[in-house]
Amino acid sequence: MDHGCPLVVFPFGDYRGSMMGCNANAVWGEFAAKINSKQGAPHKLQIVTGSPTLDDIPAKIKLGKRELKKRVGAKLNSKMVLLMTTHREPLKTHCDNIFDEICNKFKFDDNIEIHVKPHPVETRINSIMNFSKEIKIHKQDVDLHALIGASDIIISPATSVLVPALSMKIPFVNLLDPNSEIEDSHLYLPLIELLGETIGDVSEIDEWIKNPPKFEEKRITEIFKKVGYKCDGKNGKRVFDLCRWASLGKPIDKWKDLVE
Repeated sequence: MDHGCPLVVFPFGDYRGSMMGCNANAVWGEFAAKINSKQGAPHKLQIVTGSPTLDDIPAKIKLGKRELKKRVGAKLNSKMVLLMTTHREPLKTHCDNIFDEICNKFKFDDNIEIHVKPHPVETRINSIMNFSKEIKIHKQDVDLHALIGASDIIISPATSVLVPALSMKIPFVNLLDPNSEIEDSHLYLPLIELLGETIGDVSEIDEWIKNPPKFEEKRITEIFKKVGYKCDGKNGKRVFDLCRWASLGKPIDKWKDLVE
């Protein structure tokens, strides 16, 4: 099982050429399969199953945004802005500066409530940037998909968060700016070209916070299929079926998704 959803070919991603020494990987989507193969993994053995970590999302969607806001402690009548931070430099400093500007600009706006989900590594090494008391920080274990579903807009450089955000139709501003002077920023271009206008960029932050856009559902579904495959609560069954297939000694690359 691929432990994450690679959407960018990073220089430090060579380990993806043989994930934990495995010959084959069950991956989130066709885009992730291509990323792994570019890092040296055998393309035919990157098997798209979707991720079981998404299997709770249909139930979250059924609950509705109001109930999800209650669960994460958000104000029901305010626009919830979720900032998701990162630990990796130089991206961390770049993003923290943007988050600081957002907080200073909107923290006293009664119609907007800012929530922060720090990266687990930041929490562990105590490198979370300082936030004022008006900002709600979720340091402890929290239901991530409830947090995402409760949001009216997400602002983050975390590419794997794109997948659940797309599945729940939550507007997402991407802080991976290929025009920045950050090292390796040019590597983000293929992903950004795939996402197109369905994902906001740094220049659109203020406008998207004030007026979160709505996009054609068909287009969102098309993009999600490439990066997340399916979100029907059955990806765990697909992985299990792939494992059963492999245990019978059948060629892994011949497995077909017959789960309905």
